[in-house]
Amino acid sequence: MKYRAEIDGLRALAVLPVILFHAGFEWFSGGFVGVDVFFVISGYLITNIIISEMAEGKFSIVNFYERRARRILPALFFVMAVCIPFAWYFMLPSQLKGFGDSLVSVALFVSNIHFWLGSGYFAIGQTGNPLLHTWSLAVEEQFYIFFPLFLLMFWRLGLRRLIILLLIIFLISFCIANWASFFGWHQKIASGGFFLIPARAWELLIGSFLAFYLKFYGNRVGNFWGELLSFTGLMLIIVSIVFFDRTTPFPSIYTLAPVLGTGLLILTTSDTIVQKLLRLPMVVGLGLISYSAYLWHQPVFAFVHIIGIPSSSLLYFALILISLFLAYISWRFVEKPFRSRSIMSKKVIFTFSALGISFFVSIGILFSSFNGFADRSLSYVEIKQELDWPDTYNRTEDCLNLYGGDQYCLISDIRREPTHLLLGDSHANHFYFGLNKVFTEGKDKNLLMTGAGGCPPLIGIDMGYTYVHGTDLKCYQRTNAHFSNLINNYKIEHVYLAFDEDGLFDNKVLPKDLLGQFDFEADRYQAVKGALIRTLELYEKQGIAVTLIEDMPNSTFDKQYMRCVWKLNSIIDCIDYLELVDNHSSYNMLLEELSEDGFHVLRTNQALKTLPLIGKDAAESLYRDSTHLSKYGSETVVPIAFSLKTVD
Repeated sequence: MKYRAEIDGLRALAVLPVILFHAGFEWFSGGFVGVDVFFVISGYLITNIIISEMAEGKFSIVNFYERRARRILPALFFVMAVCIPFAWYFMLPSQLKGFGDSLVSVALFVSNIHFWLGSGYFAIGQTGNPLLHTWSLAVEEQFYIFFPLFLLMFWRLGLRRLIILLLIIFLISFCIANWASFFGWHQKIASGGFFLIPARAWELLIGSFLAFYLKFYGNRVGNFWGELLSFTGLMLIIVSIVFFDRTTPFPSIYTLAPVLGTGLLILTTSDTIVQKLLRLPMVVGLGLISYSAYLWHQPVFAFVHIIGIPSSSLLYFALILISLFLAYISWRFVEKPFRSRSIMSKKVIFTFSALGISFFVSIGILFSSFNGFADRSLSYVEIKQELDWPDTYNRTEDCLNLYGGDQYCLISDIRREPTHLLLGDSHANHFYFGLNKVFTEGKDKNLLMTGAGGCPPLIGIDMGYTYVHGTDLKCYQRTNAHFSNLINNYKIEHVYLAFDEDGLFDNKVLPKDLLGQFDFEADRYQAVKGALIRTLELYEKQGIAVTLIEDMPNSTFDKQYMRCVWKLNSIIDCIDYLELVDNHSSYNMLLEELSEDGFHVLRTNQALKTLPLIGKDAAESLYRDSTHLSKYGSETVVPIAFSLKTVD
């Protein structure tokens, strides 16, 4: 196969936007399309190799797998091996367990399936998992495994019939991608379209069709059309990088832009201006190390994030340079030697591959089986034990049997009908203990708490599927059921509503008003306000007093405090690392408006400001994680909030 320097230049055009996107540079909001560029390139190169050898009767499936192993595994295993000691030292137990699971999936070429089953690509947080980016490698690896077998099986059909068969597969894959992106009713379907090969195969097949065309029909593009097509291809990729973002349905018909753009650049083999740019030594050089650069940048970004170094543009610029330096080292001293048959024989490559897979699978299973080796830090274990939130804190069997099967169900006295109802998600659940303390101190009130995680208690609102929970929550049915059942069938005097405001104001989640009164997509703030007012008024029309409990600010419990404890193995030395993060500006403004309109709001934040976030003892922490109060915190904050402003 004749070497085309512009293909390496195209690799540079693919990898750099991906890195800049993960670094958070806003001009590269669609930088993730670089992966799609890689898919087309891979489809073209692999197909060209296979059909060239098949046409000459020289193709060997063993030799093909050998070449793929030489190309992919050494650098990948090197990066994975370097990640292990950093993961052991810096990761918390839950993170190390997850890292272990990802090690196994990467080694077995199924990391795309692993991350699909876990959560969405944009939800995981690109900087939170060192091996998240390997999902695209898994897609390519699965293509490398099955595509040559497919060609071997159907090669005898002849070129025309083979192309027709591939076109059918292409169309099916393209339809799956669009269906999953636009019509998938479940988050797992939508993310499956992103991660899994049935929805990605068509991109690789674009490259395959180009290989067939150039191999058997040759380049028939003249100079004028070559200039036009290559420029158009480059513009399609650049426009995708600049104007696409994480809200763009992907992969879908939108993906045609970078995919066809890449195809046009591969198709034009003439000496065009764009091709000359792609052949520049610096561009080609970046393309040569593009694979290693892709492998290195994600772990570098992830571990800086895990360590807790404050992010900035300058920091990420430095991290990009570090990633490129590591990429050069990896390419020069790992990739190149393993590609040389004079240095590494076929037997050595297959032995190395088998041993590497076995090693990483074993390490991964070890990390996962021992739950991340929590005993590496005794203070960390102590805090987790003190602040553990067992299922009995969320629900009791007696409560569930009487009031339904929602995730949360707690009642002060099962022998009496509830007089007060606390309704909402987990951010309502953690207020139960404080409210119960207030109501049981000489007052004849019986508090029931019920609800479900991820479901704000707003009548008529459906959260659908979310990136956070990854499932259809059916919030509409749940909330309406509470309103019609608990309110109408029991003598409820007062309803308290509480919820995580992030679910309503987070752009990753798009709530739906099934009553058709508010458009969350057009104006998120006004829609949330309208839904809240509607819910509050519906309760009041039933003669029921209603109070909205202010959501708690987030804290640095997980990101800074617990990481400090993990590192120093000391509670006292890390107290100052527990801080509040005021990230509820829209929500707080909304509460002010509601208060001015005469609605009751319990100001828990005012109470929080009067208290130390943590004492000398782990059990005296107000928070049990970054967003939830501990039992101690709830019983401390809520009574003070009532004393500051009495709410019946």
